[in-house]
Amino acid sequence: MNVHGVIQSMQPLSTIKTARDVRVLRDANATPEEVLALVRAIRDQVFHFRQTAEALVAKVDRSPRLCAGVLLLIEQRLRYAQVSYELFDEIADKEFVVETQRYISTHTSRLLSLRAANALLIIEPGTQPLATGSQVEALLVGDVR
Repeated sequence: MNVHGVIQSMQPLSTIKTARDVRVLRDANATPEEVLALVRAIRDQVFHFRQTAEALVAKVDRSPRLCAGVLLLIEQRLRYAQVSYELFDEIADKEFVVETQRYISTHTSRLLSLRAANALLIIEPGTQPLATGSQVEALLVGDVR
């Protein structure tokens, strides 16, 4: 994940399209085209969140704390937007929204639980074996046995 992706994920809440915006348009008797345009913008926004989350998860070993923080931020943005599958007409869009919410929530919880369990660590590259008792940081991935 690069800085540009992180910055885009931290867009101001005021720029996030929400389900409430759709209700306001419908209550104002907006044309179906206007409502559809907003729903498409929300779908694209969810797609962007998903792409950012996948990029973070793919590079979690490089910066686990940043990934955990940005995933939490994305999850909060999705909650703020109040996006639910009911907003969309197409089954594929409904499934995508549900899967995206699940994906982000699952990975956020996983990273935060690792952090809470002190499993988030960083190992500095080196050429020598570590001395006994050395303090290291690493990201543990998978089951610990």
